[in-house]
Amino acid sequence: MAREILVTNYLSKEMITAGKKLIKRLKNEIDLKAVGWAYISDINEWRLVFISDDFKTKGPRKMYNCVLEANKKARKKENILPIFNVSISNHLGKFDKISKQVSPQTAVHMDDVYIYPQNVVKSKKIVTTA
Repeated sequence: MAREILVTNYLSKEMITAGKKLIKRLKNEIDLKAVGWAYISDINEWRLVFISDDFKTKGPRKMYNCVLEANKKARKKENILPIFNVSISNHLGKFDKISKQVSPQTAVHMDDVYIYPQNVVKSKKIVTTA
């Protein structure tokens, strides 16, 4: 079984990598607008935040179940993020201005925010029209 990593007040490479792998497992299940780490000063830790319109349409229970199922699909030696370190929302919040600076290939990392590049976040779903 995959092992949970410790999420602390320091954004580590392991946390960034675990987040990236979770995104890969989720991006064909959830339509993601943006994903990044946000530092929550009240609790002194980082949260991986998924921004998706699906949150409004599918509801929080379905969305968090997708995360739990994605964690179950992780390889045995792969690090996973505990569900309590993941947040899902349908609005950008503190990511709003920063997300406009994200290029398709480059992440944005500031003091209390890390946003994954769009080529990591966006799914490669093929959309067909009838």
